[in-house]
Amino acid sequence: MDKEKQFNEQDNEEFDTEKVSTNNGVETFIKKYKIQLIFLVGLIAVVAIIAVFWFSSGSAKEEKASLYLSRIMPVYDSQSFETALKGDKTRKVRGEMIYGLEYIANEFDGTESGKIAAFYAGKCYMELDKNNQALKYFEMATGSGSSVIKQGVYTAIAVIKEQQNRPNEAAEMYLKAAGFAIEKEVKARLYLYAAMNYAKAKDKQNAEKNYREVIGLSEFSEYGDFAKMGLTELGIVID
Repeated sequence: MDKEKQFNEQDNEEFDTEKVSTNNGVETFIKKYKIQLIFLVGLIAVVAIIAVFWFSSGSAKEEKASLYLSRIMPVYDSQSFETALKGDKTRKVRGEMIYGLEYIANEFDGTESGKIAAFYAGKCYMELDKNNQALKYFEMATGSGSSVIKQGVYTAIAVIKEQQNRPNEAAEMYLKAAGFAIEKEVKARLYLYAAMNYAKAKDKQNAEKNYREVIGLSEFSEYGDFAKMGLTELGIVID
């Protein structure tokens, strides 16, 4: 089953509030919806990459970077992550090899296409379970001028921080991602992840604050239900 199919199937599942509780922490929740969360990160970047191709500033460096990026993206889409990172030396387009995401990110760091390449390089390393290398490229991508790229980057960094059992840092990254989110439901979801990480870190004040943010944004959604559960488990009476 490919990841997009998994994402679509999981998105239609009902949250089981009896089986998933904040007592189990972020691990249980994220484990169930990790594919959905990571796939979302990739989806939001597509918007930015299309925008660069069609609305490039016209600089020669930007145009070259976006051209190289367009050539390597089909390799990334085929989930050949090592080749997407390093490039495909076996094929040529107009006499040029297909450059990899690492090359584009490093050589064209000052361009928007370079930042997008850095984002995808980070995502490749996540797929390869090489989180330290992923963080390097995600940090490069934080310089993007696109809010959708920044939302995706900070979400991905937050997931890595969770995997490293650094809940306070994960929470901070989720809040940064929420600051760039436009859709109310996405913002509520990111606040929920932040609150759950603060709860795990025993930071009751920030956990409560962010659970209440979720309720304010989306009280009658599954996210609101989880936020109410979280407040109850913190010993807080919900008005």
